[in-house]
Amino acid sequence: MGENSHLMAVIKKPQVWLPFLFLIIVLIIFSAYNFWQKGAQPTDTSKNLRYANETFGFAFTFPDAFQYFQTQAKEGDNYSDIEIFVPTTDRQYSQEVLGYAKPIVVRMYKRQYWESLDKESGEKKSFLYQGIKNDLVYTIKFWDRVPVDWEGKWSEDMKNALLKGFTF
Repeated sequence: MGENSHLMAVIKKPQVWLPFLFLIIVLIIFSAYNFWQKGAQPTDTSKNLRYANETFGFAFTFPDAFQYFQTQAKEGDNYSDIEIFVPTTDRQYSQEVLGYAKPIVVRMYKRQYWESLDKESGEKKSFLYQGIKNDLVYTIKFWDRVPVDWEGKWSEDMKNALLKGFTF
């Protein structure tokens, strides 16, 4: 009975328990806001944003800025292209696909054709040689002009990271 009377004495004094109640309510609100904020932030995809092309046997690891990328395949007589597109709002940028810019072209040449090209040919100068696998020569070309809305995102470091993340 003594414990109950002590509890009743505390309950009857709001100056004792009201600050604790206020503190608990503030902590609940802060925790809920913090949880909501973390849920609203974009997911970190830098470790998971991987594009694998099984047809040509290559893969890329993309930075977060490529989150909404698209691909398109094109065929030439002696090569196959996989074009990588990223969203852009730059209306002055020449766009093959509306609302998208083309930062990367992966071109796979037939080995015999590649070897027949002159070292000074435009194709060998435009595309960065990556290596040979299964009689395909893997090359990469990056955009010549960066869209205005990508100027703060694109860098030489990003280009190097893309090259490092390219496997075949």
